[in-house]
Formats: sequence, structure tokens, C-alpha cells
Amino acid sequence: MSYKLEPIDIAERIALAYTLSALSYIKPGAPHRYSPHPWLLDYATLGITLFSVSTEAASKGLMVGKGEISAREARVSKLILESLRVATQQYGKLPPLSYTIPTVPVIAASTSHAITVKGGFNLSTYRSSIRSFLIGCTGRDVADYVKWLYDVSSEEEVEVLREARVSEATAESGYITLLDVFEALAKTKRLYSELLHPETTWYVAKDILESYGKIRDPNLAVTRGYITLILELKLIPNNYMKGLREALNKGLISTKEGVRELYELDKTLRSSGVDLSDTLPLLTLSTFIALLEGFRL
Repeated sequence: MSYKLEPIDIAERIALAYTLSALSYIKPGAPHRYSPHPWLLDYATLGITLFSVSTEAASKGLMVGKGEISAREARVSKLILESLRVATQQYGKLPPLSYTIPTVPVIAASTSHAITVKGGFNLSTYRSSIRSFLIGCTGRDVADYVKWLYDVSSEEEVEVLREARVSEATAESGYITLLDVFEALAKTKRLYSELLHPETTWYVAKDILESYGKIRDPNLAVTRGYITLILELKLIPNNYMKGLREALNKGLISTKEGVRELYELDKTLRSSGVDLSDTLPLLTLSTFIALLEGFRL
């Protein structure tokens, strides 16, 4: 990244990433602009809903990068609680994939911080910044977030939290940090795992950038990024992967024939009960990184 980004620029890119990743063209097995998911518009607007929280988090990250406050003083966990409050106020009942909401302040603060440190924004500084902010969060704010998790999580997810000794008491006492909470969540939510180990999302972001440079269509570039993502993670049956990889390598995704194949594959996967909705937050993260690195609309 060779240019300066202000906190509001980072918040803008988060908002764009949610919208683009949700409403881009046909993504086989996942929600897209033509799929029957009534909640998709809520997801697409999450970045807009959380714009003020993202801006504040990015401002805190900038202050930490300048040495004006510490990562602990940034209180990202308090901003997580604020993001949940704002989203609940906006939507009433939180939409599916709302587990992405707590990651938004973390991503905004970490990105802003990584931009300011020596070496600039790259995979290493981004990953390091995320861990710094998560480790810096402890105490009552984290305890309140843990209480929310216990209230909304499935029995399986609650059991994982208990096994990791994540509780209100351990959070408030300072025995655990927000990093411990995210590491526990990573066992059941791929987004949290990828947030802590973002190699795949960075690879997909690079693919989105390269695709856009060739086809100059942001929707197609993001769609291609999605296909790269599911191929990397091996999320579809093997009998479909070979044909999809060949279509990707031959550039057929940007042709009418390719779009028709994606449509047919989408129908087939859905009729077979394949639901790749949980890949959408990963694509949002990759799209955000691509937007930071020069992806333009």
C-alpha cells in the first residue's frame, strides 16, 4: 500500500466489502444477488450500519500506531459491545452470519494500526496488529461480550467456550483476554480462524486484484475470488472441483457460458443440501483486503 488511508477510508472499505461480497454475481452454494436469501440485504448493509463504530475503531488504531495510547487503552472490546448494540437497534433480531459483527472493530483498528507501523500494511503487520489488540482486551468489557456469547451460541459452541475456560469470571479477573475468546471461537467458526491466520484470505484478495486488472468488472472479480476460496478450502464435492478449476483457469467465468455453468452448479449444490453461507464472511474479509490494496469500483 503506497498511499495514506484515514479512519473514515477504512470504514468505507469495510462497508463496500460487505456489499460487494454479498451482492456479487452467482456464487455456487453461497448467497448471491439472485439467490433466495431474504436476509442477504441485511448482511450486505452491515458495514454501513457499523460505519461509525468502524471509524472510531480505526481512529483508535491510528492513535495506537502513533504511540498516543496503548492497545489496551483502545478498548476494542468496548467497541465490540457497541457494534452489537448498534446492529441490534438497526435490525431488531440480528441477521444470519451476525457472528461477523464482533470482528469489525478488531479489523478496523488493526488495519489502521498496521498502516502506521514500520514496514507498512502487509500480511505480517496485519496479523501482528490483530493479536496486539486482542491481547490488550480484558476485564469487564470482555466479560460482557462473553456473556452475550453464552446467550446466543449453540450448545456445541458453549461447550467449546467452557472447555477453553472462557467465562465471565475468567474474563473479568483478567485470566483470559479477547485473544483467548477468539481462539475458542475459531474452533467452530472459520472466520475467526482465518482472522488469526489470514493466509488464505490474503491469497484470495490477491486473486481478486489480479482478476480485476484483467476483466475490469468488480462483481466478476469478487465472484472469481469466491471460486478460488472454495477451491482452496475444498468445500465442494470432488466431482465438481475439477470442472470448476478448469473453468477458472480458462477464464470462462467472465463469459455467458461460464455464468450459465455457475448457475447450474448453484442449483445442483442447493438441491443436494450444500450450504456455503459461512464462506461469505471470508469473502468479505478478502474483498476488504483487496480494496485496501488498490481494488477499485
